[in-house]
Amino acid sequence: MPVLYWISLYMTPYEKFKSIPNSEKYLKPGITLEMLEKIRLQKSCNEFAEDMQKAREELFKNFKHIPQELLAMRTFISGSFLD
Repeated sequence: MPVLYWISLYMTPYEKFKSIPNSEKYLKPGITLEMLEKIRLQKSCNEFAEDMQKAREELFKNFKHIPQELLAMRTFISGSFLD
């Protein structure tokens, strides 16, 4: 398939959510698509991504003092019924 085909289908998670019929019914009570749209218009996608990356770095910076033995997973439970 040509690259232009894939580019034309690209959507952010928010755009994909909005494209779902009656998507507003999946929002928490008190949250509207209009409220989300106002948030979306505050910054570009790249600016939001930068904010998310900074928050992620700050979060994981706090894990550096934890001994690596505690961070090593000995078992994996995915919560899936297929395990």
